Amino acid sequence: MNTRYGLWALSTLLLLCSCEKLAGNRIIIEGVVRDAASGAPVPGVRISVDAIKPSSGWGIITDGRREGVAAAITDNEGYYNVSFKVFHGAQYLDFFLSPADPNAYTSNLETMHEIPRGETLRDFEISPIGLLKISFKNVNPVSDDDFFYFNWFNNGKGWVNGQAVRENCGTIQVSDAVTWKGKDVCGVWTVQTIAESTTRISWTVEKNGIRKEYRDSIFVKRDKTAEYVLNY
Repeated sequence: MNTRYGLWALSTLLLLCSCEKLAGNRIIIEGVVRDAASGAPVPGVRISVDAIKPSSGWGIITDGRREGVAAAITDNEGYYNVSFKVFHGAQYLDFFLSPADPNAYTSNLETMHEIPRGETLRDFEISPIGLLKISFKNVNPVSDDDFFYFNWFNNGKGWVNGQAVRENCGTIQVSDAVTWKGKDVCGVWTVQTIAESTTRISWTVEKNGIRKEYRDSIFVKRDKTAEYVLNY
């Protein structure tokens, strides 16, 4: 037998055996889900685990696979424990974190890029949610072509549910692109954002063909609605 071929065959066999062993062995992952702001444990968080094999050939060859392999809910100490096996060919794990109260904490997605063996410790964080009330009004109208747009940004662990309440106090309605055009623009949006953190606000105003960009920020607490006024 050709020595080079024999070594290649042996290494291929060992690799296959290793993958089969990984697929057959039970994996145990445990840890604590904590509040990203305070570090306190968060009870009642549902954790769902997916094992994933990505598609080959930039998605052209659709041999990818995703399979739910485990689920758990954190106890009063924020502790969770999952025990599972993965299918042959699985390359990484996705952890979906869903809080008991989606208005109190963010949802989150964390990826473990290598399939662990045996027992592994893995902690997670989710961010507290607060409310931000943004009031806006065209206080110096020029023409029916007055343009206005605003947005807000936050950095945290996971994502919020988004917009909470829209109120309109003017005759101009928001467009599908979430912009306003006209003189009588007036409204109040109460939105969810990351609490115990700074939210950045940006807005654009165009009057008489002159467009200007503005930016500011505001600190949002979890137990009090923050308020910001945009008069343009």
